[in-house]
Amino acid sequence: LWLWEIHNEMNVHVFTEQMKQSGETCCTKDDERKVLFPSDEDCPTCRLEDGNWDREQVYLYLKGQYWPSGIHNFRYVVLDVKDQDNNNGKQDHIPDYIVDIAIGLA
Repeated sequence: LWLWEIHNEMNVHVFTEQMKQSGETCCTKDDERKVLFPSDEDCPTCRLEDGNWDREQVYLYLKGQYWPSGIHNFRYVVLDVKDQDNNNGKQDHIPDYIVDIAIGLA
């Protein structure tokens, strides 16, 4: 989802710059919303009642758009990271749990 967030931030930035360059007054939140992905028309369930993103629905939408038949390879997911003293007084970041998951394997 971080790539999706960056994508939307860049969409808003480019839109704002284009508005400024054309001499138009810049932008209301409704104007910005028009350049966000996915649109309300493409994913009506991706927004909560208060207008904020429903991140779970966005994830499901993106997964359906880009990986409709599932993801067919292994991924490592770090669930938690904790600091651990390596006996030299130095703290290391050691994954507490690393889960090897296979999604969509047939």
